[in-house]
Amino acid sequence: MNNKRTSYTKNIPPKLSHAIIVFSLSLPLIFGFLPGGQGNEVASANNEWIPSSDESYIYNDSVNSYTSAAFDENSPRITLNMQGVDMQDLLSALAIKMGVNIILLETEPLTVTFKADNVTPRQAMEIVIHTKGLTYIQNGDTIIVGQPNALHEEYFDEMFLTRFDTEHIEAEKLKNMIGELGIDSRIKSIISDDHQNIIWVQGTPQALNKVQELIANVDIEPQTNYYENRTFIFKLKNIVAKDAQERLQNFDFGAEVKIMSFNNNEFGQEIMVTCPGYLENAVRNALLKLDAQRDKIKAPVMTITGENAHNRLNRIRLLLKELTDVSLSDMHISNNLGTNDNRKYVLWVEESPDKIQLIKDLIGEIGE
Repeated sequence: MNNKRTSYTKNIPPKLSHAIIVFSLSLPLIFGFLPGGQGNEVASANNEWIPSSDESYIYNDSVNSYTSAAFDENSPRITLNMQGVDMQDLLSALAIKMGVNIILLETEPLTVTFKADNVTPRQAMEIVIHTKGLTYIQNGDTIIVGQPNALHEEYFDEMFLTRFDTEHIEAEKLKNMIGELGIDSRIKSIISDDHQNIIWVQGTPQALNKVQELIANVDIEPQTNYYENRTFIFKLKNIVAKDAQERLQNFDFGAEVKIMSFNNNEFGQEIMVTCPGYLENAVRNALLKLDAQRDKIKAPVMTITGENAHNRLNRIRLLLKELTDVSLSDMHISNNLGTNDNRKYVLWVEESPDKIQLIKDLIGEIGE
């Protein structure tokens, strides 16, 4: 039976242990939405932020974008008037507007005084960061803010060091294959252990996934009889075992391929496959394609009405976060869709179709 072991170790630099984690804490008095640039509008000829006489910063943009290509023209515009505001609190409020998590790698308190008018939340964040000589990088819904040199070092330190155990292919041969195929330039280092069937790879999660796919295709026992049945366990990441079992049947492998899932297969992510040796690669590749990450969609998953409906729905939202890898930032509660006497709220999720179905199944088990 193919039973490879993969262990993960995350290198955490000392500086991160003192990092200020900016949580989503609302600052409703700091800024508000405006239909356009209204109020004190002071700008340079290039529509950039400029220092004023009181060492504050004033920014206005009614024509051009301050930001890079990441700027979203459809983002709502806001106005800000900061007077000695703690940078952590300001970034915390902007994180809510942007729907992201922001990590500030500064141990000393920083205060910000500046004005900005008719800007998007991301523009405001970039202005704030720029005034302090900082920069940022983004990975998914996480933004890390810090000094340019330190941030570059932190980025590489945050890569994952992963151990892969092979059964049939030697580590040195696998190392050469990874280099020859040029799987991903973001792989920082590949280290072969003294053991000929252990390889250590350091890289981004995306690069490590590609290495895992390569191993799944090449770490195959040499076949003396390609018609002899083989049995292996396949671990899923994005879909549940029940869906994998049903969808694999649509590939028309025939009766030679037998699939078995375990208890609670609507939530589990392991399946057992028995098939002839000559079909193993094809079955593994089919499962990898079925388990690929899908584009996100938006869909309602639950509606609650009555007294304390919002609080009840929020408690369920927190529980769903614990039961799945879906983040709270992707689970939203609507405004009141009912009346003051009979309140009605909807929980809606922005995730892949399979993750949304998983949440619906869990809600069915939770009940209300």
